[in-house]
Amino acid sequence: MNKTSQHSSFIEVVEVQGQSMWPYLKDKDLLVIKKPPFKLEVGNIYLLANKKNKKQLVHRFLPDRSFKGDNNFYPDHIAFGDLQVIGHVTHRIHKQKWINLHSNHLLKLHKTMALFSYQKEHKKLLRPFVYLYAFILRYLEEKIQ
Repeated sequence: MNKTSQHSSFIEVVEVQGQSMWPYLKDKDLLVIKKPPFKLEVGNIYLLANKKNKKQLVHRFLPDRSFKGDNNFYPDHIAFGDLQVIGHVTHRIHKQKWINLHSNHLLKLHKTMALFSYQKEHKKLLRPFVYLYAFILRYLEEKIQ
């Protein structure tokens, strides 16, 4: 993640680098981050830091209380205690348009994405559906808002 600007002590904007959340989040997407306090909720996306190497990552919170990129087969190998939650991703900026990731009609879609990502069995069989679902979710967000 590249920090692009600091608007206040509560919000910052970061640029996505990498493919761990692809196709939902793409390289160079801009994300608006809300600083703590907040409650961790299944399906929501968070900016995390690995306490050991200080690298930042953006991943989804799953029902088993782990974090995982939508494009990763397995949850993060990092122990939960070694992760620091820096912020909660509230918006994605696409073509200068702020897309609220927590509008009422999208919350259930994000929770469903977390359930897809959480499935332990048949991961390879579900993979095409996860990609399709992520593309649809991204498309709906851009068209509805």
